[in-house]
Amino acid sequence: MIDIEKEILELTSEAKELPETMNMDRIRRRAKKRKRIHTFAVVGRSLAGVLVTMFLALFIAVNSSVSVARAFSDVPVIGTLSRNLVVRSDIKKALKHNKNLAAAFEEEGLTPVDMVDSGATGQMTVTVDSFYADELDLILCLKLDTKLDPDNSYFYMRDIQIIDLNTGDNVYQDTHCSMDYFDTIGKLQFTEFFWDRPCTDFEVRFNLWRPFDEVPYEDAVIDSFRFEFHDVEPSAAIHIPIDETFTAYGMNFHFTEIQAAGSMTKVFYDYPEGENITFHTFDLYITDENGNVISDEFQAFGSRMTGYDFFDENGKQHNCEILPSIFYDDCDSVSIHISTVFCTTHDPRFLKIDPENRTGTFEGKTFPIEVCDSSTTYSDYGLPSMPYYDTLEEKVFFVVPYDEEMPEFDGTIMPLTGGAPQCDGNVFPVATINGEKYLVIEYYKYNYDEDGCYYFVQQDDSETLRVNKSFKVNL
Repeated sequence: MIDIEKEILELTSEAKELPETMNMDRIRRRAKKRKRIHTFAVVGRSLAGVLVTMFLALFIAVNSSVSVARAFSDVPVIGTLSRNLVVRSDIKKALKHNKNLAAAFEEEGLTPVDMVDSGATGQMTVTVDSFYADELDLILCLKLDTKLDPDNSYFYMRDIQIIDLNTGDNVYQDTHCSMDYFDTIGKLQFTEFFWDRPCTDFEVRFNLWRPFDEVPYEDAVIDSFRFEFHDVEPSAAIHIPIDETFTAYGMNFHFTEIQAAGSMTKVFYDYPEGENITFHTFDLYITDENGNVISDEFQAFGSRMTGYDFFDENGKQHNCEILPSIFYDDCDSVSIHISTVFCTTHDPRFLKIDPENRTGTFEGKTFPIEVCDSSTTYSDYGLPSMPYYDTLEEKVFFVVPYDEEMPEFDGTIMPLTGGAPQCDGNVFPVATINGEKYLVIEYYKYNYDEDGCYYFVQQDDSETLRVNKSFKVNL
C-alpha cells in the first residue's frame, strides 16, 4: 500500500520553483497516477501468478495422467496444451530407441489411454499408456511392472494376436523376424504390431515368456494379457504401384509397390531368383529430388525389423523392406537406391541321397550307402562330436563312399520345391573305415525334398556385393 502523504512530500522537492497552486495540483495528479500504476501492477502480478500456477498444475496433471490429458483434449486452448504436453519425458526417452517414430507422433500424436491388465495369474501388470495406429502398423506404449526377476528383467512377448472384434479374424501379421520383449521393468517402451489390415474395434492378446536360456521351453510362459480397443481411426497409408526391374549378379529384382504411413515405409519386390546363388537381403535407402536421404533402414533403432518375406495365394515368394516413413516429407518424387546385395553362392554339383533305396548319386555315379537311425553318433566312426548336430533330436546318419572329386558339403538344397541352399554351419567329416574313406552325414530326419530324397551341396560364405542401382518414383 502506497503512503500518499509520503509521496507528496517526496514530490515537493522536485517543484520548488513552480507557483504554489500549480505545484500542488501537479503533485496530487502524479501521486494518483503512481497509485493506479501500482494497483495495476499488483493485480497483474497476482493474475500472472494464478496463470502460472494453473499452467503448472495442468502440466503436472497432463504429464502424470493420460486420463486427465484426454479429458482436457477437446477444451479450447487448454486442449491444445494438453495434446502437446502429453509427450512426456518418459515417452521422449522411449522414442530415443525408436527415432523413426518421432515424426509420426509429432504430426499425428499419440492417443492417450489408461489400460491396465494384471494378467491371468496376477504375477505381472502391463499398462497401455498410449497408442498410435495407421494402416500398416499398431504401436503401443507399454510398461511392465512385476516383482519377478528384478535383476534380470527381460520377458519375451509371444503368441501375439490382434482379433478384429467385428469379424473374429486374427489380423496380426507374424513376420517371424524379431521378438519384442520388456528389457527394463517400469520403463515405457514402444512395441510395434504389424497387421494385415487395420481395425476400428480389436483386441490385442499376448503371452509373456521367460528368457529361453533360463527355463525349458514348455515352462517358459508366465502370464497372458488382453486389451480391447474401440472406435479407433487408423491413419491411411499411401499406395504407389511401381514396375521397375534391374539385374545384378544374375538375379532379377522386380519392384512392385511402395506403401507409406506415419509409422513406416514398405518397399515390395519379388523374391529374386538366381542360378547357384541365394539372395538374403540388400541395403536400400530413399532420397528426395535433391538427393537428400529421407529414409534409410539404418535410421531404424532398437528391435525394429528391416524386412520380411511372404508367399501370395499362388505360392510365389515376395519380399518387403521396412524403412522409416516418407509419408510426411514434402516431395513430389523420390528415388529408390540399392547399394549392395547380401547373398551366398553354392557349388552347382550336389550329392543326392535316396534313403528308401539306400543309394547315393554324385556327378552321374550311383553307389550304395548306409543309413543309420538317430542312436548313431560320430564317435561310432572314430570321429569327434559336432556340437551343432549333437542338439538334433530327430536325426538320421548317411555313410557314403567318398570320392576325391566331392566338395566339402556344408549345406542342403531342395530342387523340386524350389528351396534355396541352407548352410548348417559345419562341414560334414570324412572317416576312414577299413582303409576306405567315407563321408559321414548327420542331418534332420524330416528335412527332405518332395521325392523323399536329400540333396547336399557346398555353400560358400555369404558376402556383400556392390550394386549401386536406383530408379525414380513419382508420388
